Amino acid sequence: MANPYWSRLTDSWYVVHRELDSVLYRFAVRPMGAGYADIIVPRSKADQFLADLTRLGVAAHMVTLWCEASDSNKQRYGCPHGMGGPVQHGVWFSEMCERDPFDVKDHGVNVAQSQMDPFELARECNSLIANYVSTGMKERAEYSPCLAPGLTLAVPDNWAS
Repeated sequence: MANPYWSRLTDSWYVVHRELDSVLYRFAVRPMGAGYADIIVPRSKADQFLADLTRLGVAAHMVTLWCEASDSNKQRYGCPHGMGGPVQHGVWFSEMCERDPFDVKDHGVNVAQSQMDPFELARECNSLIANYVSTGMKERAEYSPCLAPGLTLAVPDNWAS
């Protein structure tokens, strides 16, 4: 039996999926992986992006790191710092391939098993993610100001952007 979060996404899939794609369009971001994985969001826009996800009742559950290897960052920070990746809006993002990405499950929130209200679960997850993006990323050994979060959303596997 699905929990309240997954049941809501399944029952309201058409509306939520369409609104989610609208949020991605507004922020000019797209998933790098299958489904809604590795959505690279500039740190300066991450709080507002997560707030919009929370209003939709969609939880981000994991963060990977990506080096924004723009021309100015190459000069300032010695980018790229990663293993290659996509070009978005003329800027190359290089995947850091860290061994321990941030996962809300490691902080006591299991999206698959939670019985919380779906919107409260999204708020809890997105708050943990926002705190990590604003402060936790800076505590990592590989931190550089060029790093951007790649967010993975807790949505059905068959959803594609």
